[in-house]
Amino acid sequence: MQARAQVNKSSFHIKDSVIRVLIASYLMAASVGIAPGPDLIPLFTPFMSVTVATAFSTLVLFLLAYAMMAGIWLRITILLLAVILVGESFMENFILAESPDLGTIWQDVVVLCALIQSLIHLTNRQLRKSAIVRRSKPVRRLEAGDPLVRLRSDDLPERMHTPPVTTTPKPKPVETIQSQKPVEDDDIANIFA
Repeated sequence: MQARAQVNKSSFHIKDSVIRVLIASYLMAASVGIAPGPDLIPLFTPFMSVTVATAFSTLVLFLLAYAMMAGIWLRITILLLAVILVGESFMENFILAESPDLGTIWQDVVVLCALIQSLIHLTNRQLRKSAIVRRSKPVRRLEAGDPLVRLRSDDLPERMHTPPVTTTPKPKPVETIQSQKPVEDDDIANIFA
């Protein structure tokens, strides 16, 4: 039963990675102009010239698709691609076109659903493990045995070198009431008499 669960978990990671690579390769091809897809040039032409907008839109879409494929900042990358895809589709079909093209709307909806599907099933740990480019610190392994033997004074930093406590210090004697000299009755005045 345990082996079957591990097979299902590993096959899920493989399936998710394949979907992510396919979507990213489609978006890369669309950004370069090989495949029909999102065109970001109308989004940037109000702010810059057409040649700069073409280069900038190609660069933005290509880099976001590559980051998604590599698993770099996966959640942010997928959400940015989804926002760009929705904005481009809305602008292309409802603002710039006289009549919306139903085929491109459905194509963008399918790509958007695939983007969200590749993100929705991943927990935080799976997001870290699904990245192709991983940034992780190596785990420090401790040797088995007595911890006092493992931590010798040679291995400790200088600030940790303190002399070992050999004997416990003796407490100072506390003066008791008997050690004080007794009070004589003649010195006490009775104020109530």
